[in-house]
Amino acid sequence: MRDLFSRFGSPLVTAFRKPKTRLSAGFWFKKGVRNPFSEKGFLTPFFSYLSLISAEYAVMMGRPLRTDLGDMFYHVINRGNFRSLLFANDSEYSDFINILSEALVITPMRIVAYCLMPNHWHMILHPTNDGDLSKFIRWITLTHTQRYHAKTKTVGHGHIYQGRYKSFLIGNDVYFNNVFRYVEANAKRAKMVDRAELWPWSSAYARIHAEATGGQDRILKGSWNSYLDAKNPKEYLDWLNGGWGDGAVTDEIENIRKSVQRGRPYGSEAWMAAAIERFSLEGTIRDPWRPKKVSPQKGS
Repeated sequence: MRDLFSRFGSPLVTAFRKPKTRLSAGFWFKKGVRNPFSEKGFLTPFFSYLSLISAEYAVMMGRPLRTDLGDMFYHVINRGNFRSLLFANDSEYSDFINILSEALVITPMRIVAYCLMPNHWHMILHPTNDGDLSKFIRWITLTHTQRYHAKTKTVGHGHIYQGRYKSFLIGNDVYFNNVFRYVEANAKRAKMVDRAELWPWSSAYARIHAEATGGQDRILKGSWNSYLDAKNPKEYLDWLNGGWGDGAVTDEIENIRKSVQRGRPYGSEAWMAAAIERFSLEGTIRDPWRPKKVSPQKGS
């Protein structure tokens, strides 16, 4: 129900955006007819009201808490509204990389890994101070939205992101490695490239082809071996690209996706239990739906 309100609380024109098509206001409205989604359009108050209902409903129902602490590793993701395109061409990918570079000056952040996909992006971030994560991501998404609308002449057409970003804490050792590979090999898993390092808008590409990225590698904190046990680039790439058909890897991908959806910390069972208790994250493991009523048995 909450998702339904959130979706229809956005301007309706966003809902009709096709995944691979950019449509101007002129496409929808004949010449001389006021755009009903503009600031003075007759539909704007209606959708503003729905957005307000969505926000109030979310507060009433409650969301799982998110941590925002320094010196912790986080996986962060955000998607295009209705999974529409965030990046339609190389220029738009490059614009986002430039936004990341600017954000690092405003709120210093250690970007460990990233992968920009057509309708979403992944990052592993390692903030220094409490509160830095939300400041960093908030500035990125707001600035990206403003510049996107200015560039595509779609100012007033609503959100480009589906909502607030999603994040979860990452444990150490093998669990960190799993999320690292999950992020850097995202384009390979989506079958957009044969090898992870061939996707030009990822940290894997930036590490291996630093001289060809136009400075893209400068937004990264550390080289390919700063966080991993690989002894050389070849070992790193073999590890990054291999083993995706293995059952154990598939199980871990599913566990990571559950963490993405619920914000649940990802690590060993003992580490997860400690993190959930320490940061009051019980909502990330609780069934979001009401339990089914159990009818009392006869004679009880």
